[in-house]
Amino acid sequence: MKFTSLFLLVILLLISCSSLPRYVTGETRQQADRNFQLGQKAENSCDYTRAHSYYARAYHDYTSIDHLQGKVQAGLSLARQYYLLGDSLNHQQWLDYLDLLISSEMQQMQPALDLHLIEIAYLEKDFRKAISLASRWQSINMEWEAQRLSYLLLSQAAKGDFSSQEFAELKKLLPGLYKNFRKGRMLDPGVYSYALYTSGYLLTCRSEWEPAEAFFRQAYETDLKLENTSGLASDLFAL
Repeated sequence: MKFTSLFLLVILLLISCSSLPRYVTGETRQQADRNFQLGQKAENSCDYTRAHSYYARAYHDYTSIDHLQGKVQAGLSLARQYYLLGDSLNHQQWLDYLDLLISSEMQQMQPALDLHLIEIAYLEKDFRKAISLASRWQSINMEWEAQRLSYLLLSQAAKGDFSSQEFAELKKLLPGLYKNFRKGRMLDPGVYSYALYTSGYLLTCRSEWEPAEAFFRQAYETDLKLENTSGLASDLFAL
């Protein structure tokens, strides 16, 4: 009995020494979230070098507390900055690393990686590839689904026409996205403004100018709040 008690005491001491105190973990998580948000703000302003710096700090902080979801999101954001900065080598290396991390430890984050690949295909005007990738899955995660549908519909429109059913699905998501946006519950608030812009653009494809303008104005007002420079430029051009 005495040996058993001593053994349990040693185990408890080891656990306490190997675990971060809760207040340290909490502070680091808050710091990581702050850096991630600052990265988003810098990226919205098209300052990709500064965005990279903030995302790198967020990645380091998430890693230090073993927050896998944050680690993957920050890693994907880092990969995107490398792409936007024209560094294809580091971009691909990060994608390879994140693919391995997700497949081995965080399979539920696979849609986040897929969305990055869809975005890249769309930016490179490989609309056939974007459509193929975006047609493989659906998500109950509202943000992921809105992103998937936005890129899918815009790619379809670039090829000549788009699905009315999938457009209806995107519009059904807008009230929920707005609610989460208003309450500050979105990981990427820009997803909401992009869904609004997409809706406006699709309506212009069918010459429905008045409702299209209403969506563009909502997108503009949202991007103005987010200080999303690139989004504002698109909104103004559409108006």
